Amino acid sequence: MKPAKTLATLLLLLLVFNLAGCYDRRDIERRTAILAIGIDKNPEDEKGLEVTAQIAIYHNVGKTVGGSEEGGEGAPIQVTTVQGPSIGTALEKLAGMVNNPIFLGHTMLLAISQEAAAQGIYPLLDYFLRNNDFRRKSWLIITPGSAKELLALTSPLHPLPPFYILTSLESLANNKAIPIMRFEDFIFRFNSPSKQPVAVMLRAAGDKVELEGLAAFDRERMVGRLSPAELRIFLYLSQAKGRGLINLLEPTSGQIEFSYEIRNSNRRVLTKVEEKKLSFVIDLWVEGNIIENPGQVDLDDEAIIKALEQRLSAQLAGECQRLIRKIQRELKTDILNLSEYVRARHPHYYKDVDWSEEFPTVAIKVQATTHIRRLGLRRK
Repeated sequence: MKPAKTLATLLLLLLVFNLAGCYDRRDIERRTAILAIGIDKNPEDEKGLEVTAQIAIYHNVGKTVGGSEEGGEGAPIQVTTVQGPSIGTALEKLAGMVNNPIFLGHTMLLAISQEAAAQGIYPLLDYFLRNNDFRRKSWLIITPGSAKELLALTSPLHPLPPFYILTSLESLANNKAIPIMRFEDFIFRFNSPSKQPVAVMLRAAGDKVELEGLAAFDRERMVGRLSPAELRIFLYLSQAKGRGLINLLEPTSGQIEFSYEIRNSNRRVLTKVEEKKLSFVIDLWVEGNIIENPGQVDLDDEAIIKALEQRLSAQLAGECQRLIRKIQRELKTDILNLSEYVRARHPHYYKDVDWSEEFPTVAIKVQATTHIRRLGLRRK
């Protein structure tokens, strides 16, 4: 019986050790939650960084958001700026200024100034890539001004500044006005051999944020940006997504004749290699509605509708060609990700060329087809 009792005791001890529970548990109140982080160049040190953090004040956040009777009367967020030669050094300095360990598991936004991104963005992201707590679904944005100024913004539209910026980004994405570009999406593009990173650009404008367009990267270096109008065209060309307005102007007066709202779009990319020369044809198909008719033209005439569709198609194709010209000649980086089609369809060609050198000279033609679906309640 004695050996049996010994065996039972050992098994019991083994079970006890395997049921250790949450030995490393830490209450949320014993963590310093960083809701948003901004990165700028240090104005006092050319090689240094300035890191701004939005710190949640727990006993004020609940009352601000949920309307609870409990909690303090102060601000729900404290904005703190620290300086250092690296991200880790700056956050270590911040950790010495707060009463609990820093926690990045609730970080919703990582904002980087254009000035800092232009010198190479990867060194600014390396710390977050190696940090186990940092949320990979945090939005990554570029601001043409100061990230510190952006995070210091307060708006009457939402009591919590980071939630105001976050909901603004999500609203733009839901309306197909911007690509969804979170931290994990940016890193995926960065590590892909056939994709170039892009990032949404926002800037502080008083107590609001404004969309500034799209930052274009050549690997880790920011090489330029697209305006909000160009961003709309970029979405048609790169993702078959996007909504927006096309205003047709009256040829003689230059006044707006019609406003056409694109509601849906699709695309097809064709490739061809002839005599060792590569070319692309991008077929765009869009449909939408006439939302304004200031000239009060009679839209009951089918011939007029067909003529409008042709004019819309020509204008959209022209705008696409102008954007492609800018991407190839000025940015010189394949943010349209056309190399994916070359790698898949012409692997021998892709292997023999340096795509970064080849892309700016490749022939790309856009063909657009436009359909008018609805005219509204009035025909004039």
